[in-house]
Amino acid sequence: LHAPHTIAILGAYSSHATFTLAGMAEMLRIPLIIPSSMADRITRQGYQWVFRICPSSSQYLEEFISYLVALFPSPPTTALLYEDTPWGHELQKKLTKILKERWSIQPVALVYTPGANHYPEIVKAVRARKPSLVILASSATDTVALYKNLKASEIPCLVASSGMGLSSPSLLEKVLPLAPGLLFPSPWIPQANWSGNQEFAIKYKEAYGEPADYHAAETYSALSILSQALEKARCSSQKPSYRKKIKRILEHTTFPTPLGPVKFTSNEGHTHQNRLPPLIIQIQGSKAVVVSPPEGATGKIQLSSHKGD
Repeated sequence: LHAPHTIAILGAYSSHATFTLAGMAEMLRIPLIIPSSMADRITRQGYQWVFRICPSSSQYLEEFISYLVALFPSPPTTALLYEDTPWGHELQKKLTKILKERWSIQPVALVYTPGANHYPEIVKAVRARKPSLVILASSATDTVALYKNLKASEIPCLVASSGMGLSSPSLLEKVLPLAPGLLFPSPWIPQANWSGNQEFAIKYKEAYGEPADYHAAETYSALSILSQALEKARCSSQKPSYRKKIKRILEHTTFPTPLGPVKFTSNEGHTHQNRLPPLIIQIQGSKAVVVSPPEGATGKIQLSSHKGD
């Protein structure tokens, strides 16, 4: 990174590594483009040389919960089913905070032991609370099992999973026939109606012999943004002076990507944070249908048999 010919950085993957990298990029005044790390603190440091494509964790969850709550005429009675793991507890706290602060909803939090087959007991506890909305914070396997048990019990509620991992191609293929009606968010899936999205998905599969997942789409988008910035800056060599040019271009350009249009702005305490709404996906007839945002949608949400009053 200290080499004078380094004019931009892409990365990293984990939020911990990216937070450290962001501090170094800011100190060295090198533009850093972040594809995937979602920890809130990364873009809350006021860094001027750090640009994040993916949403922050809080923004992602807030957008998803906002969509769910807007489906009801008034704030719905809500139950959170979360697994008894550090990840499950952390996610439950974040979701509870969002529901309470944004909509004054005090959710009923129900914890379960993952993989222990206590699903009938959990469903019984859910039925006793009579929620209109049930949000799952669970692994893909538990999500399917919980969803099937909730639907079999005929509880009149809308069920959504807060985990984005369901959009992984290998998992999604297994989940599609098992959970009709389930809603879940994802940064990206091949079906999204963005310009150039399906072209990217096709070329990726041709090149690597397997479908792209959202991490691949985020990484490709980061590379595409850097390539566009380099072209606009007319970088003919690797001079340190090009760093400022690239930074200015990143600050003032909207970039077309498979994730949708990317624009780095400062909002809600974040600096140079792309405001990327999550894709809201519903399983309909063994297909993944994007129901939101409207500009990326491939169909409309089906609620008649899934939402309670």
